[in-house]
Amino acid sequence: MRVALVTGCAGFLGRNMTKCLLADGWQVRGVDLPSANWSEVDHRVEGLEVDIADLSSDDSILKDVNAAFYFSGLADNRPALSRPLEYLDTNTRSFAQFLEAVRGSGLPKVLFASSSAVYAPHNRPMGEDAKCDPANPYGLSKMLSENIASHWRKVYGLPTVSLRIFQCYGPGAVFGGAVTGFFNRHQEGLPLTVVGDGSQVRDFIHVDDVCEGFLRVAEADQFADIYNLGTGQHTTILDLAQLIDPDNIEFLAPRDGDVPMMLADMSRFKADMGWLPEITLVDGVGHLLKT
Repeated sequence: MRVALVTGCAGFLGRNMTKCLLADGWQVRGVDLPSANWSEVDHRVEGLEVDIADLSSDDSILKDVNAAFYFSGLADNRPALSRPLEYLDTNTRSFAQFLEAVRGSGLPKVLFASSSAVYAPHNRPMGEDAKCDPANPYGLSKMLSENIASHWRKVYGLPTVSLRIFQCYGPGAVFGGAVTGFFNRHQEGLPLTVVGDGSQVRDFIHVDDVCEGFLRVAEADQFADIYNLGTGQHTTILDLAQLIDPDNIEFLAPRDGDVPMMLADMSRFKADMGWLPEITLVDGVGHLLKT
């Protein structure tokens, strides 16, 4: 049986990845902090409550692992501007320490959850070679971690791959993105606040498709060092608001620095993995509204 290690297994992405792996027949081992919400983790997971930075190559949880899925770290980009050193320490230094631990254990593949926040603003779909220029320390921590992963792959021969997740949403999401923000306001009966005219373009991907994308890469024999993981589907913020609560929208003044477009070019992923995300925004949001 294939064995997966999922770090940050009690978080939104980690626990969904765990479910996906279990459904696909993997044995799953999970790592997260003692303070994490372990009650949400599937009982079939062999769990270890520890700071990811404290793992060592001789820890038994690393033995005979076929792939590691790295979801640890601080996920909400909003506080990053006021806590840059914490983000860099938690997201970047800890990842480097983890790679050192698994390098010594002989683990054959590490999949790192990166973010579209690494990119500079663009006015067209972004391929993996598009310019990176993060707008906040969260994006910076992801970009530096990608560089660390690529360095460990080049210098030490550790197979690593970074997947740049665009705006992920789904049941149980706590942080990030317009879908979660709008859905929470809708649940509270508050107006959905749209900045400017709502023409900003975003790429919304359901968490189930994110997990399927990670699984495809985990099971591939050949893979690049970086992939986008979005839908490549053009959706404006106003489109999203009208999908969730068309009769309760409030427009706010335009905001300086608002990015006009964040849209994935999924050509590389489709060519290498033979797959593209399948859940439409209409279906994904519709399911959220029914829960």
